[in-house]
Amino acid sequence: MSRMEKLGVNPRKPGAAGFGLLESMVVLAILAAGTACAAPALASWRARDRVEATSRGWLGLLQHGRDQAVRTGLQVTLCQGWLHSGKDGQDGECVAVGPQCDGGRTTGAGDWSCVQIVSTDSEGRAVSALTQSSFDANVMVIGDTKPVRFMPPTGRIAGGPRHFEVGLRGTAGQRRCVLIAASGRVRMVQGGCGRA
Repeated sequence: MSRMEKLGVNPRKPGAAGFGLLESMVVLAILAAGTACAAPALASWRARDRVEATSRGWLGLLQHGRDQAVRTGLQVTLCQGWLHSGKDGQDGECVAVGPQCDGGRTTGAGDWSCVQIVSTDSEGRAVSALTQSSFDANVMVIGDTKPVRFMPPTGRIAGGPRHFEVGLRGTAGQRRCVLIAASGRVRMVQGGCGRA
């Protein structure tokens, strides 16, 4: 009888089932290396997915505005932020700078992260609010500060073609460009608007 058996320890016999400490450590090291390699790819995928989702949401909102102008025969306006509260006689006018989104988030000039679609009369005064939307707080939608106006009966855009760049805040990568032709047709292209 060996010394280990006398102490009550059963030594591993050749062919016995189970894993040893060294084998377990090798497997853990391989898993850790695989996780370290996959983490940046997953972060990049998540960023790309957020930009893509916001771009598609913005594209859909613009198409909805144009469709409403064609369907109702009224001018439809997309306001950056929300409509003015009317405290100083400007009821129904779009807010151009610094509106507050859902959750109290404030946007800056040219940031279209919060949008309200309204049908307006021929002088641009709101007749009724159709919908409002705010996008992911980490994704920006940047464009001109002028309201986007779709005109009946064809849904053409007032003021000529427009473009909006969608991307993550604080980074230069992962961009999409949403373009509106003078006819009111909307499309999206990969990369920033400088390439379109």
